[in-house]
Amino acid sequence: MHIDFLTGSSLILVSAFLVELLFYLFVTRKFIANSVKAKAKIVSVQQTQGLRTAVYTPTITFSDLAGNIYTEPAAMAGASSTIRGVSQEGDEINILYNKDNPKIFIMDSWHGKIVFTMMRSGIVLLLILVIGIIALFFI
Repeated sequence: MHIDFLTGSSLILVSAFLVELLFYLFVTRKFIANSVKAKAKIVSVQQTQGLRTAVYTPTITFSDLAGNIYTEPAAMAGASSTIRGVSQEGDEINILYNKDNPKIFIMDSWHGKIVFTMMRSGIVLLLILVIGIIALFFI
């Protein structure tokens, strides 16, 4: 049985979407429900050169409920941008942090939640894509 390219690629995309949806429903929502909201302040913005464009990553500082102060880069928290000036030093942002490990945090925004979901589901998505491509071309 051979699946044509359009059907096979559609199945891969639908599978990837379903994995993302499941990870959002069961992993991201659990993180959000068990996290603590906090205000964070951007203390610096670092520019790094990507393959095609620059990426601007803020470093933030915030305190947890116990008063401990954390200063962390917010690259994987959904705060990075390819647009200069989106995050500027001195800006305040809302975050959600893990109450057991405050170094695990995300931006309290749709973008932060999407980045968190994709980071958590990454290996599963990679497996779906690899298996799908192998099946598409070799079966």
